[in-house]
Amino acid sequence: MTRILTTLTAVLALALALVAGATAAPKLLENTPLAGIATANEVVRGIQGGGLPWVVAEGTNAKVDAEGNVKVVVHGLLFAPGTPNAGTRGSIDTVKATVVCADGSLVDTATAPLSLDGDAQIRNTVALPAGCGDPIVMVRTTGGRWLARTGG
Repeated sequence: MTRILTTLTAVLALALALVAGATAAPKLLENTPLAGIATANEVVRGIQGGGLPWVVAEGTNAKVDAEGNVKVVVHGLLFAPGTPNAGTRGSIDTVKATVVCADGSLVDTATAPLSLDGDAQIRNTVALPAGCGDPIVMVRTTGGRWLARTGG
């Protein structure tokens, strides 16, 4: 009898683990690196980039899951070498993240402060558009120009 109870307990624990794993929201982007805008005014998915090149430091990445949880960690978002204000954030002191779907639909997070060293953390839950496929994440100014983005 003890062997039967032990077996049933093990089977039940395995079944619960499988159900928990199956109901977890799939990741749309997971620890996906971002890169700064290399060419001034570059347009990606209909969104115009900043007027000068920007760089980011290693470790700048984004996560987005199917439930709309967005997390973007930004390190060293600064004007690129050779530009006016190189190595600084200039007058940009607030940024937001934008999830841009392949069809051009997009959704913004709330804004977050950008430190003098170009660091920011954005954590927000957004309502993703239905069927948001092949998303990218952009770090944008409050005016809407993107400074860094994931690939895609």
